[in-house]
Amino acid sequence: MTDAAATHTPSSTEIPVSPVSAEPAAVPAPAVSARPEGLPDKFWDPAKGEVRADALATSYLQLEQKLGGLDAAGIPADPAGYDIELSDGMPTPDAEVNARLHEAGFSQTQAQLVYELAGEYLMPMVSEMAAEFASQSEQEALSRHFGGEDR
Repeated sequence: MTDAAATHTPSSTEIPVSPVSAEPAAVPAPAVSARPEGLPDKFWDPAKGEVRADALATSYLQLEQKLGGLDAAGIPADPAGYDIELSDGMPTPDAEVNARLHEAGFSQTQAQLVYELAGEYLMPMVSEMAAEFASQSEQEALSRHFGGEDR
């Protein structure tokens, strides 16, 4: 070997050559990295030491379908997107109420809570008021029928 060859430092793009032969030296396989913290096992390929992008993409699409068009905060794209489950005796969801809830930035969970509270607190009050009104109407009808309260 010449002095120039002995002092030459190979660049990162050169293939190392064994000093004994003209054959390329074996390039070590890249070290398999560990699964990133917080990444579920189903998204990690231990044999390749890499994230399984296909599994991540599939899971993301399924989650998007399950959320049904809700944004990250759970707010539907429009007021019609609220999926309100009503208890027995509750009227159907009101489009105007839903529009106001949506305008205020209510999530699906918050809008559902509004309807549940209405069912729990307002419906009994409405029922009581209706019963009181019916009672008053019946008393007035009886009074008219018999010619007044004195009779």
